[in-house]
Amino acid sequence: MSMKDTEQRASKRHHVAAHVEVRLERGVLVEGWVVDISEHGLLLATERSLPLDSRVRVLVYPGCHADEERFCCHGTVARLDLRGVAVAFDEMDNELRECLGGIIARHAGELHAAAR
Repeated sequence: MSMKDTEQRASKRHHVAAHVEVRLERGVLVEGWVVDISEHGLLLATERSLPLDSRVRVLVYPGCHADEERFCCHGTVARLDLRGVAVAFDEMDNELRECLGGIIARHAGELHAAAR
């Protein structure tokens, strides 16, 4: 089976250097780094695991400064694998979708520019 056969994402993945906090509804906090992100979810690299199908709140810090724009939404733990924890985002309103799109556009562009 090829990677293409197992692809589950409905939108393009972007590599964005960002810290992320994922909090379970019962309060447990897991921190890590974004492996990749799309408009439908993210893959989180972390040393801890989360229960599959758990409801979570996701907070992404795309820069190194706490006062920089942040992205916050809710979702569900969709998959666990060797690379980390995959979270599927809940349906977003236009404002939240634009916020995420702006973060992806700004920070994914920085990574691509640095790679040249």
